Amino acid sequence: STAAALESLRINDIREMRATNEELRAEMGELRSIIRELTSHDGGAQEVTLSAEQ
Repeated sequence: STAAALESLRINDIREMRATNEELRAEMGELRSIIRELTSHDGGAQEVTLSAEQ
């Protein structure tokens, strides 16, 4: 039936959104650790700023 097909599509959309959400969370975690690593060194923040300007 149409209702069952729509429900199936909706469930798939929700699953895809959840998967995307998990991927984004993982990428955010990686970015945070990169930023932490860059700023943990003395002058790290300055180096990041300089390289971004070049």
